[in-house]
Amino acid sequence: MAALAWLAAGLCSTTSTTVAPTAAVAVAVDLTEQRLEGSARYDLSAGKHVFDWHPALEILSVRLNDAELPDGARTPEGLRLELRAAAGLAFDWRLPLAPLDGALDHRAALRADRPMTGGGFAWLPAAAGWYPGPTSGLGDYSLTVRTTAGLPIAAGAYSGPAAAGGTNAPAAEKGTSHTFRHPHPAGGIDLLIGPYALTTRAITTPSGVQLDVATYFTPAIAALASDYLDAAAAQIIEYDALIGPWPFARFAIVASPLPTGFGMPGMTWLGEEVLRLPFIPATSLRHEVLHNWWGNGVRVDYARGNWSEGLTTLMADFLVKEREGPEAAAAQRLDWVRTLLAVPPGESIALRDFRARAHGRQAAVGYGKAAFVLLMLRERIGAEAWRAGLRHFWQACQHREASWADLQQAFEQASGQTLDSAFEPWLSAQTLPTPRITRAVAAADGLGLTLHLSQGEPVHDLDLPVQIRTEAGTEMQRVRLSTQQAVVQLRLPAAALGVRLDPSLSVLRAPAAAAMPPILRNALLAAMPAWWVSQAGDAIHDTAEWQGGGGAPAP
Repeated sequence: MAALAWLAAGLCSTTSTTVAPTAAVAVAVDLTEQRLEGSARYDLSAGKHVFDWHPALEILSVRLNDAELPDGARTPEGLRLELRAAAGLAFDWRLPLAPLDGALDHRAALRADRPMTGGGFAWLPAAAGWYPGPTSGLGDYSLTVRTTAGLPIAAGAYSGPAAAGGTNAPAAEKGTSHTFRHPHPAGGIDLLIGPYALTTRAITTPSGVQLDVATYFTPAIAALASDYLDAAAAQIIEYDALIGPWPFARFAIVASPLPTGFGMPGMTWLGEEVLRLPFIPATSLRHEVLHNWWGNGVRVDYARGNWSEGLTTLMADFLVKEREGPEAAAAQRLDWVRTLLAVPPGESIALRDFRARAHGRQAAVGYGKAAFVLLMLRERIGAEAWRAGLRHFWQACQHREASWADLQQAFEQASGQTLDSAFEPWLSAQTLPTPRITRAVAAADGLGLTLHLSQGEPVHDLDLPVQIRTEAGTEMQRVRLSTQQAVVQLRLPAAALGVRLDPSLSVLRAPAAAAMPPILRNALLAAMPAWWVSQAGDAIHDTAEWQGGGGAPAP
């Protein structure tokens, strides 16, 4: 307990004096008539509150402490309140649902901002504004969904189905009722309804958490449920042991009618065609499972940058490559660097400015660069301090918002090191460092080597591996470059024949152009590409980065 006390001080603190509203929401969704009717009750603290909703949503009534607010108190798309004391706010509304656009591709689906229905589905992510919601997010909520067809899924502990209405009730009041209770802060309420078969499996994690792992699959892919349950259960157990207790009531894998990859608290929406791919349970699913700790369990303070995609990419996607072997891990690091270098000059962003993936250029920074920066941090502080930092970060920040500064502080406390140089330059710079060996001089006795190193602005503190080929074989040593220029001296067991800087690309940097394998991506993004078609027998250039060629280093 003492460790938790010293850790929590200052970590993931907030300066806001307004408490996020709690909500009780009830909706009836008619898939045939393509409409939704709802009511919501919010408990508000004193202070400023802003609510917004989709332009097509029709507000039927708004009541503050049971007194009707005049129409002039709101706009067609929102409501602003400033309260001197706590109050209750209630809405009634109805909403026509637009036809579901099955032609949307992955990127368009990520930006889909309208409530839709079709093919037995209702697509109601929080960002679509299907209910009058506070822009500040929610403290916690309950959601009751009545529907005449389909099975709904939302975050929270689930109870249902229960019959709605009675024998003599109007048709509009019949159907089945489903309730979800989410006792944690949330950015909003995401709801999906579809023609699902529900399959569940009860598991207990190493931390003692008992939960159901569930699939909401259509009949077309119902046979895949067992494989997904196996994979998700194993991944939850693995990360629970590494990071800390699983944070939500359940985990549901939901077949989405659109080609999405959304991660919400306790669930993920994945496109049905994506779920059919045989490698998804071992790869993309792992990424979505881990987001329940990073991004949904510890939420992102978006005003200060999004750290969660990089940490999740490192601990999920890169973990898969590491388990495949050193060559696969090196290939992934190379791909991250190539993707960053393919971004045209002036179109990149600083890592601290990344919020969410809107296009490939942002993803290169927010996913690949962020993962590489955190990988270097892991290597710098060591595996034990890395694991301790993860657990400390989780214990102090779960169900709260966190920033890059909070993440840095957690690892500083775990490692006992000041880590400014491991964070600040990498968060601020829009370009990669360019370390180079500008000169290599052999010692008079042949058993030493002097390296002249340089890097451009902005300067990074780099711990660089150096591969030296000698008459007795190849060996690795490390050199530090924390200024624009440095001179380091190395002792060797035999005369040097050549030297190579960071041959496995273990440090995030921009290698010399001749050292990078050419890829089509560079040509496609170039301002004035020139095309050349090779003929049989044409030589392919050697990408080696040896200084000094095949003989001794230049004097």
